[in-house]
Amino acid sequence: MSKEIVFVTGNEKKFFAARKYFDKSGFNLVRMKVDCPEIQDMDVSNVVKFSVKFMAEKLKKPVIKSDQGFFIEALNGFPGAYMHDVEAAIGKHGFKRLMEGFKNRKAKFVEALAFCRPGYDPVVFTSEKPGTLAKDFEGSEGFGIDFLFIPAGEKHPAAALLEEKRLRLYDFGLWPKMIKHLNDKER
Repeated sequence: MSKEIVFVTGNEKKFFAARKYFDKSGFNLVRMKVDCPEIQDMDVSNVVKFSVKFMAEKLKKPVIKSDQGFFIEALNGFPGAYMHDVEAAIGKHGFKRLMEGFKNRKAKFVEALAFCRPGYDPVVFTSEKPGTLAKDFEGSEGFGIDFLFIPAGEKHPAAALLEEKRLRLYDFGLWPKMIKHLNDKER
């Protein structure tokens, strides 16, 4: 297997977070910001599997891709893998309005991290961060849903947490699993 792996992402923060893990791994993680097709599916695993396989075949190189979804139990998992587009369309105020009148405020973030070599099937790792949705906004940092999402074990929404704690919230612990998988394949 090639020691160079392409991380297809337009998100510079995601890339730098991944590089922390890869710096001592023996693999050279390089970022490529390219348009990548995504299928329409509520399951982030299916979305990322399709994209990583497509890009590995197109680039003729090993590729990593990650994706997140946000699932609200009372809304049958909506917005799921469509989180980015829905949040852009309705913003944090739209999420607050959607949840008016619901007693069940359980929600979760799901991350899927996939690896694929050309000619092979993708390998996908997933992790979840459960929590609940607050009734009112709180905090000053983060993205739209961060002002409402209270991670399990916390008393305040992510946007109200100290930066270090908020950044740990978005570390799903998948990078060490990915590196272990890559090292196991090298043997």
